[in-house]
Amino acid sequence: MYIAKWLKPICALYSPGVRFTFWVDEVVISRMNNIPQTDLDTYQESFAQLLTFIEPWLPTGINFEVFLERSQYENEEAFNTGLALEMENLQRQRSVDPQPLSETAIRSIEMNVRVTPEQARDPLWKEKVDLMHNAYYCLQEKQNRLRPAYTSQNITAFTVFFEPNVIPIGSTKTSIAKFWVGVGALQRRNNSLIETILTPSQLEKTEFNWENVNIPKLEGKNFSKIRVI
Repeated sequence: MYIAKWLKPICALYSPGVRFTFWVDEVVISRMNNIPQTDLDTYQESFAQLLTFIEPWLPTGINFEVFLERSQYENEEAFNTGLALEMENLQRQRSVDPQPLSETAIRSIEMNVRVTPEQARDPLWKEKVDLMHNAYYCLQEKQNRLRPAYTSQNITAFTVFFEPNVIPIGSTKTSIAKFWVGVGALQRRNNSLIETILTPSQLEKTEFNWENVNIPKLEGKNFSKIRVI
């Protein structure tokens, strides 16, 4: 609904409306972040149900859709082959001009990756994750079998700015925390409640109460209760 409210003024002035694509990079997440594919599939199923639920309340002219980057590749083998090639190319470039990881990159990797015990024993595990991450983006920019890259011919909405054509909109009005490493909450403001996202560090030091939620026709464990601060 936050995104729908953000787009509503555009639709009021532009009669063709807006097609907003949720571009999902799950094709690499299992391998790069050690998230089980079953978890990713469950997330996609839940998200599809949420879009179906919300459709009747969308302003006129707004169309939500989901695009899986996985569909850009003929099969998993083609993706793995392409990713391996991009990693080799990037590794050669970095061997000539090595760049240490920034503190921001390190924090991002630590939040996103579910580190395995074997991985943790490797002193260069963060660098290897960063290599795969950037190689994936290099590969992605070359894929246009089904759709042009989201950083070229489209306007990208993201939590923060990272490319010239990106509009940083945050996750909510009060937070730029990336929603996939945080948790949703409601914050009391006078006599109302506003949406926010709590980062892992904020969650550790924030006092909150759990409150039950009952929204007819919206089912699932993520929609039965919410933190209120």
